[in-house]
Amino acid sequence: MSKTLLANTHRKTASILLLTPFLLTFYSYFGLPAFYDVNLVSCFRPSYLSGFYRNFYNFLAAFVLFLLIPGLLIKLGFKEKLKTYGFRAGDYKFGLKAVVFSLPVVLLASWLPSRQPDFQHEYSAFLDNPLSFQAFIIYAAAFFLYYVTFEFFFRGFLLYGLKPAVGRLNSLLIQAIPCCLVHIGKPLNEVLAAIIASLIFGYLALRTESIWYGVVIHWLIGTFLVLFIGLGAG
Repeated sequence: MSKTLLANTHRKTASILLLTPFLLTFYSYFGLPAFYDVNLVSCFRPSYLSGFYRNFYNFLAAFVLFLLIPGLLIKLGFKEKLKTYGFRAGDYKFGLKAVVFSLPVVLLASWLPSRQPDFQHEYSAFLDNPLSFQAFIIYAAAFFLYYVTFEFFFRGFLLYGLKPAVGRLNSLLIQAIPCCLVHIGKPLNEVLAAIIASLIFGYLALRTESIWYGVVIHWLIGTFLVLFIGLGAG
């Protein structure tokens, strides 16, 4: 590796490691539904979707902090393409097989937590609001955007961004740390599961050279969890 390339790699690594705690902090203080409940709920008129606004605000905040800002840094600061950070099909044969074979686990990982009161409290969108086909489709679409954002930040920006400097294994382990910590405050089982899941999704991203298959699996788990809770599985 030339001195120039090495220096650029070090600068990129330092930028990622410096920016990450700021983004996570802003998200924790200003991006969660609780912030909307206290500061913004009175700013919007009631509608049949107003009960979901707190969730939509959370998804939008995550998009700005975890995708838009890192994406601009990649494009304008690093002068790189987003596809090198996972926005590509990659090894689609392996990826699609992973999605298909994960479906039984997806259903189990959604249904079992839906029976627990702490998960019902945390993912209460369709307990607090009517479950209709239209509302579910809108919510699921917004939820998909959230998971694109989430997977890009941890499995794209962090994992692929740090890999040239620290290697595959260390970048896999490093991205698991903030991914676990960002779940603090959620049910304990989810926080612990986030450690394992972040390693699995990270491996999948490295194996396929794409974040999309992790996005789909992660989104299915979250969407079925909310749906099962709304249907009264608990």
